[in-house]
Amino acid sequence: NVFGNQLSWALNGKAQWDVLHLALVHSAASLRLVPGPGENSYPVVQVGRTAPDWYGFVPIDRAPGLGTSAYLITRRAMELLVSADKSVGYKDMPIDDLLACTFPGSTYAAFPVLLHRGNAPSFINPAQGAFRAVMYNPQVFRAFESVMFATGLSSSSLVWCF
Repeated sequence: NVFGNQLSWALNGKAQWDVLHLALVHSAASLRLVPGPGENSYPVVQVGRTAPDWYGFVPIDRAPGLGTSAYLITRRAMELLVSADKSVGYKDMPIDDLLACTFPGSTYAAFPVLLHRGNAPSFINPAQGAFRAVMYNPQVFRAFESVMFATGLSSSSLVWCF
């Protein structure tokens, strides 16, 4: 049971974590999947971000969110978000961007990632239909994840392969 392994990891507290992604967009700019500190890498990996960098020909100044659609968050992290929202507010900030900028060193992802968006069209950027048809093919995204993890290269480096 893959999800059971990730849940067990989260409950056993072997690492200081705030966010555990069960789904993420593996082709998001500036994404790096690396072994967590003191971990044997499975069933989770630490999410690293490489911005500022380049994603193809596009400069990336700040690491974008990960297209988050399924994640676990600790009580401590949620309390921090609620407290900060009361004082400064998070108007016009998508939750995936908020998680990426608030918890850059304590974000992990299931490995292999449990859930993927599939070929659902994007409401944000519908012009990327052809790119999504390739990148969300299960054979492609599993290979992409494995290569990112095995090499330490980021999605920004590997996008040149496509």
